[in-house]
Amino acid sequence: MTWGSILSEGWRDTVSGTSRALLWGVVTAAIVLTVIAAEILHAHAAALAAQEYAASGASIITLQAPGRIDPAACEALNRVEGVRAAGALAAEEERVRLAVLPSAPVPVATVTPSFPAVLGARTGARAGAVISDQVAERINAGPGDAVATDGDDLVVSGVYAYPEDGRASGYGYMILLPSNARTAYDECWVDAWPQSDLLTGLVYSSLIPTRDPQAASPRIGQLNSTLGARFTGREQFDARATRFSPAVVALACLALGFASVRARRLHLASDLHAGATRRDMRTIVVVETLWWLAPVMLLCESAAIILTAGLGELDDPAPLVLANRIVWAATAASLTGAALGWSLTRERHLFAYFTTR
Repeated sequence: MTWGSILSEGWRDTVSGTSRALLWGVVTAAIVLTVIAAEILHAHAAALAAQEYAASGASIITLQAPGRIDPAACEALNRVEGVRAAGALAAEEERVRLAVLPSAPVPVATVTPSFPAVLGARTGARAGAVISDQVAERINAGPGDAVATDGDDLVVSGVYAYPEDGRASGYGYMILLPSNARTAYDECWVDAWPQSDLLTGLVYSSLIPTRDPQAASPRIGQLNSTLGARFTGREQFDARATRFSPAVVALACLALGFASVRARRLHLASDLHAGATRRDMRTIVVVETLWWLAPVMLLCESAAIILTAGLGELDDPAPLVLANRIVWAATAASLTGAALGWSLTRERHLFAYFTTR
């Protein structure tokens, strides 16, 4: 055999091996990337649903008991784990007559200091009233402005948004006056997320006991019930079609890893027949498998990070955790499949491999 024929044969083996490695890599990448994208998109959809639910005010629990809400007890709920903000409110009979709207007095409510946070109010450094966005738009005022009234000027400390998205009516056009003066309020609002039956029960701790048989029963509810009494996104996410994706990907990669080695069983058996030890061949099989597997897993990991960043979810570890479950399952299964394929390859089967090639 001439040197030319030897080099030609070696080149053909190299091209053939590269082509096979590329084939296994492309197929594995297609499977893993598809499943990773599906998982990340499912997680993103669940996160958006949770954000929509909380932003709509559905997470705000309201306890209505006119004249029976202890402001200190309601404010104390801010220290409970899971409570984002809590505060009490009492509607006043008198209204504020603004100089720019003399014919349309604005309803007023006295609130505890933490109540504006329940509504996500944007507040400034100056202490004063917190007005709704509808009032702010009509009088063209914002945090730090002083608004003339039929009495003293009203300093605007903040503005809160109250969209018409199914929330309880009556609070979208209002002025809130934070105060510690009242001893009893009418309502206690608690923004609790995630939702908890325990937190719902704790809201009743703000109730002042009474022996008056004529007293109205306290009513507990949601600020916005249009999206349901409970957020079901967790249950929907747990029931997603891709929840078994790590196991499915592992089985597919196990088969691909096995097939990648069994496709070279004639070549491996020939090397054993030529005198190569099984230990050396085992190392070669692992290296050859990692040669096409490592770039694929690196590609999948990078794609998961890019997709997560594109969706604006990098601050949430859940999407990348889901992606890494799939990546590591694919890696372990591919190597296991390759090891299984190699363990079934025997030198004594060389003739059978040759006749069935």
